[in-house]
Amino acid sequence: MKITSYWKPILAGLALFIVAIYLPGKWVMKGLDMNLDMDFEAVSILDGMTVDGYTFDDLLDAIEWVESEGNGDAVGDNGDAIGAYQIHKAYVDDVNSYICQQRLKLATFRYDDRWDKQKSRQMMELYLEKYCGVWLDWSKFEKMARVHNGGPNGWLKDSTKPYWEKVKAIMERGEE
Repeated sequence: MKITSYWKPILAGLALFIVAIYLPGKWVMKGLDMNLDMDFEAVSILDGMTVDGYTFDDLLDAIEWVESEGNGDAVGDNGDAIGAYQIHKAYVDDVNSYICQQRLKLATFRYDDRWDKQKSRQMMELYLEKYCGVWLDWSKFEKMARVHNGGPNGWLKDSTKPYWEKVKAIMERGEE
């Protein structure tokens, strides 16, 4: 059977899809099943990051303090912001989308996970990894805090500057 020039690009595209997308995904998914319960902190690109003597954990602790003073039962923004880190549903959706795109597994966070401090912290780490993973200086912590507060472009919003000042003050005092 002779393949006409009309079908060649279509078949080439299909072959590329099978080889580059479908098959590796099948192989990767088989290998991932054993790692689904892996502790996220072990794979975070932000884990262990230090800037001017402050760690990434110091930043997350300060954000938790500014958001809720460590209260995992906190509710704000007329019931839309939940838990110690005051996470909205859109934040959870964004993190789950990132997990699907980068980790090749189904989204694992539910809206109720915002009440759990550990899971909320993991969501924050993923969110900040997604939107702030490329900055490597002190301004990185500022941008992370402002992105957490104001969304993906929060670091560009003047309205998030006072939030950063609060977080920075908590970090400098060492409060949790």
